[in-house]
Amino acid sequence: MVQPGNFPEDGGYNFETPGVSFYLMLPCYGSAASNFNLMLQTVQRIADDLNADVLDHERAMVTPNRIAQYRDKAKLYSQA
Repeated sequence: MVQPGNFPEDGGYNFETPGVSFYLMLPCYGSAASNFNLMLQTVQRIADDLNADVLDHERAMVTPNRIAQYRDKAKLYSQA
């Protein structure tokens, strides 16, 4: 989310960041819809483990409607 854009190589025991960004590159190997679902599960699990919020691309709280929009976008790549 911020520079340098990667995690420290030394394990980063004192590493702090205001957030982590996740990207799904489309088109992708396999089903875009399935890959989106796997990414979303991963993001939600990490957020739960860190007691963090999941935000959308506009840095607003992600809503079921926004997730549906992202899911629909991923499906377009599955149909191509």
